[in-house]
Amino acid sequence: MRLHLITAPRTGGTWLLDCLVSLYNPFQLKHPVDWFNEPFNKDIINIDEALTWMLTDPRSVIKNHIRHIFAHDLYASKDQITHMLSVDWYTILILRSNTLEQSISYALSRTKNEWAKYTNSPVHISLDLFERSALAIWTSINLMFQRPYDITYNKIIFTEDLIYKPVHDCSLITRDIVQNDIIGITSPSYPKYQQILNYDELLEYSKTLVDRLPKIPGVVTNGWNIIKIDWAVI
Repeated sequence: MRLHLITAPRTGGTWLLDCLVSLYNPFQLKHPVDWFNEPFNKDIINIDEALTWMLTDPRSVIKNHIRHIFAHDLYASKDQITHMLSVDWYTILILRSNTLEQSISYALSRTKNEWAKYTNSPVHISLDLFERSALAIWTSINLMFQRPYDITYNKIIFTEDLIYKPVHDCSLITRDIVQNDIIGITSPSYPKYQQILNYDELLEYSKTLVDRLPKIPGVVTNGWNIIKIDWAVI
């Protein structure tokens, strides 16, 4: 079966993609990694070439940020997205319950331009960037539950379910694993408080933002934390 990860930044989605490609579909590693990762990231890939590959490989594994699918004017055309969805996918939604840490991580990556390989160099993050990052994360979560193109989620995984051991994390999705060696995994990130000079300031500022986070029907929250998904409402 083909696996489609739908996510937002800083959820461990790239880690999970790397695990699945290495253990579930190692043949995929023979393709240029610049385009099997996120097929609608048009800055680095040939979308039509990616579509041709993913529709002919019955074990293809792809990841899309929800904005790549929703904002077809910016990333891929509506026809290309429809083309991608024209075959059956086992679709996995990846959410991070702790959206505060997700927002801080997103602001950090935007500051350092580090998305898969990380340094431990200290930086200061502006409150404005942190706020914009938080609202971007919550906008993505909102888009996920609008389910563009009537996408059906076969499974939902929270980042907090991952233990960053390849076989375990893959088995959250499929036990059909053909090898145990993982290749090209993303490097672990350093603790945020070690890198962000004003980490405590961000935590304090987050208290002023919590009441302004979007309310999403069916998503039950406790402050910054997603605690329950009420599918009957969605």
